[in-house]
Amino acid sequence: MEILNKASTRGEIDNLFENQLRKIFKPVSPDPSYVQKLKKSLLEKTEIYLEQDNPSFFLLLIIVGLILAIIIFFIINKIIKK
Repeated sequence: MEILNKASTRGEIDNLFENQLRKIFKPVSPDPSYVQKLKKSLLEKTEIYLEQDNPSFFLLLIIVGLILAIIIFFIINKIIKK
């Protein structure tokens, strides 16, 4: 809010904000070897692998679900008949 009280236009607000950021943050010189390594890794083509769904897993899941539902159905029927 201090920034808004000192400035009236958008440009003045931006300048005051930038100046406060410069006071808070100290500039850092990056390590040249790190920059080169990063540049190389960003410019290299990498292979992209897409995950594919395994349909047999979903089929197995449905079969297991149906078997469990049938077993529960028969257990409930035996309990009710007693």
